[in-house]
Amino acid sequence: MFNRKADTTAYAEGPPGVCGVVVMLISPEGRVEATSSDFDRSGYGGFKLSASQLIRCKRSLARTLAEQSMSTALFEVLDGHTLDTILEDTYKKGWVRHIVYIGHKNPEEDER
Repeated sequence: MFNRKADTTAYAEGPPGVCGVVVMLISPEGRVEATSSDFDRSGYGGFKLSASQLIRCKRSLARTLAEQSMSTALFEVLDGHTLDTILEDTYKKGWVRHIVYIGHKNPEEDER
């Protein structure tokens, strides 16, 4: 689901009880073009909390990028799959997704 070559990752401590994910889409010129965050403590069945938050961030990031970059008329006719494809194509052109896990010590060890 995630193109690991296009990802950079960081971990940050948060206030007690705060646990979430922030994702930034960075252009090859170093500009942050879109951001997304998720601090919802609900998970998807079978997924760890950090993975669920990351999935929601990715979906939101695609919508945010498109909404900020194109006309409202065009944005409104594009479906989720098309938006995801556009986002994936940015990685092929050198864009980077920087993922910050806040309050997650190690996403691999999160409780389900």
